[in-house]
Amino acid sequence: MVTRNIELDQGNMDAVHGIDSITDAYLELVYADIEANNLEQAEEYLQKADYLRPGQPKIMAAREALDNAIDSRDSSGNVFGQIKNIFK
Repeated sequence: MVTRNIELDQGNMDAVHGIDSITDAYLELVYADIEANNLEQAEEYLQKADYLRPGQPKIMAAREALDNAIDSRDSSGNVFGQIKNIFK
């Protein structure tokens, strides 16, 4: 709804800056959750940021960082999972 208002009134720079500030706050939370390995929560924040400002380069960069963290977790998780299964 908010982004729809911006689409209708592109000249409303206060609204654009407000949405950008909210988007940036979500992205800060994304990176903090990636760092804390809370990847599911990071995904939720990233979806919210993308809803507000779809296709922004900084959102695509956050998506890449999150995807890399997920790939890393899955790779290491598989190894540890296999090791735990050996010792059962």
